[in-house]
Amino acid sequence: MYTRRVPLGVVGVIGPWNNPLLNSFGDAIPALAAGNAVVLKPSEHTPLTALLMEQMARECGWPKDVFQVVTGAGATGQALAETADFVMFTGSTKTGRLVAARAGERLIPCSLELGGKDALIVLADASLERAVNVTIQGALSNGGQMCTSVERVYVEEPVYDAYLDLLRERFQQVTSGKPTGLGSVDVAAMTFPPQVATVEDHVNDAVSKGARVLVGGHAAPGPGRFFAPTLLVDVDHSMKCMREETFGPTLPVMKVADAEEAVRLVNDSSYGLQASVIGSNIRLAVTLFSGPGMLASSGPSWWVARVH
Repeated sequence: MYTRRVPLGVVGVIGPWNNPLLNSFGDAIPALAAGNAVVLKPSEHTPLTALLMEQMARECGWPKDVFQVVTGAGATGQALAETADFVMFTGSTKTGRLVAARAGERLIPCSLELGGKDALIVLADASLERAVNVTIQGALSNGGQMCTSVERVYVEEPVYDAYLDLLRERFQQVTSGKPTGLGSVDVAAMTFPPQVATVEDHVNDAVSKGARVLVGGHAAPGPGRFFAPTLLVDVDHSMKCMREETFGPTLPVMKVADAEEAVRLVNDSSYGLQASVIGSNIRLAVTLFSGPGMLASSGPSWWVARVH
């Protein structure tokens, strides 16, 4: 018995506008290391990072044309999906379905990292200090503009009020806006212009259906694409902020009777990708992922468990 490793040929990487270095060049490196050539199509909104990668490849003395960058919009990505031997796509679920369908028609492999509505469950035995720290980090890193950003929180009723009081206090301490130097603000600008409108729409929709804004809730005045870190309560699953990918610095928090209700609501979603559980009883937290429930997501992606 032996294993023979053979490169696939040309790997097409279609990258996103958020984290364009990590989520584009980061996918290209292992493909190159495995002996493939790579053609990278960055998002049309962040093309300069990819061109910098191409310059880096030349300076490293890589063989000519083994790594190439092609810029453009959707038509360029479609052309790459039509010609590559393998496609790695990071982006929206809507576009991912199209890439998967075309790869299936061409009988080529593909890998998709799609959108998410990642959930966090806070159990009654959780350390509230740790729970709030994890929540802030998960929800507001990179302004909430990551496919693994925490976008909704379910808190067991016995600790809901205490958790929310501490979370509100910490949210009010988060700084945002135009930075005056490295690390001068916690949450900076939003990258993609139409995403500001999406965030506003989700917040306004929630408020119109009975949600309350405890912190933030509005775009910052003046130049630049800044949206205030926003904490929403009195939310439910009739609201877009609990059902659709927001991709911004907002966080809806919902009270649940117990862990079973939390799991049911987490799985009431068309998305998969990632979820987190915070609690002191590791056995119980792991059971929520390994038992019937969390891993039974009906979404087009998958659940990756994070237990704290």
